Amino acid sequence: MRKHLQFLKIGGFSLLLLVFGQVLGQDKSQWLNKGNFYDSIGDYRKSIECYTNVLKLDKGNAVALNNRSIAFVGIGKPGLALVDLNALIYLDDTIADAFFNRYALHYKAGNNEFAMGDINRYIDLIPGDLVAHVLRAELAVGMEYYDVAIEDLVYVLKEKNDDIDLQITLAEVYAKSNKLDSATKLLNRLSLKSDVNEDQLYILSALILSKSGNFKESNEKLNLLLLNKPEERGLLKLKADNLFFLKEYESALLLYKKIMASDSADYALWADIGHCYLQLKLYSEALEVLSKSVRKRNAQPAYAYLGRGIAYFNLKKYNQACGDWQKSSFLGNAKAKEFLKA
Repeated sequence: MRKHLQFLKIGGFSLLLLVFGQVLGQDKSQWLNKGNFYDSIGDYRKSIECYTNVLKLDKGNAVALNNRSIAFVGIGKPGLALVDLNALIYLDDTIADAFFNRYALHYKAGNNEFAMGDINRYIDLIPGDLVAHVLRAELAVGMEYYDVAIEDLVYVLKEKNDDIDLQITLAEVYAKSNKLDSATKLLNRLSLKSDVNEDQLYILSALILSKSGNFKESNEKLNLLLLNKPEERGLLKLKADNLFFLKEYESALLLYKKIMASDSADYALWADIGHCYLQLKLYSEALEVLSKSVRKRNAQPAYAYLGRGIAYFNLKKYNQACGDWQKSSFLGNAKAKEFLKA
């Protein structure tokens, strides 16, 4: 008798249910049913016991592996969940939701390259999942894979062309990737719509000004917005970036530290702080924070490696400097390539 698989989304993960027939022995069926019941009421420890009993009888049972992985997430054991998902994918690499669940675990852990690999495979298997394309775009922006993000957002907007938030996101990605003509054209189209939040357009305008090199004008717009939203992280970050490019390094450093106080897990921000220290010739301080940025899986490591190489060089640790510049160059940083040639 054939197995029929169905997928049920629960809490951002997918619960793989089996429509039973005579395929399974009675004991396994009973343990799976009990496990699914305990899952449904949130008693994950008991559900884990049930799925483990199934796996003692049938170590390659895909249903039990999938469901136990979700239960492990429920009790805060993502590492064990990952083990089960790895085993499940090894058994059958066509179960799309297993790749989605593993993507979610990697994303939450900050393992962005692994997360990207899994969301890519999921989309290969289910190309029409619009939510997955939006999630991949979000991940791609954080990794500065802007072309991937643009492709996904354009794809989704073909189906949801009236989604204002997605259009604004696309315009922001255009600006971040220095496709300023496309960003400006989309901003102008959005400004003609009556249902667009004016603050969003103002922020987008400030971003385009910044990417165009008009840092002072950009900060003038940001200062007006910050009157009503003094703690808005995105506004503060863009203002700090503008101050850095205006060579107001001490002011930029203070603002980066203010943001860091409320978001110490943003390790890309550690790299920004490190580069401020470099400009202020505080090389030991720069080395310390840039090393933290590198160790903590910064989503944009090339910038951190570049800066740490500069710190090492100025501390006369030339071999370490070249090693970091090689890593930065390998990750695509053009300035690191220049340093290596010098």
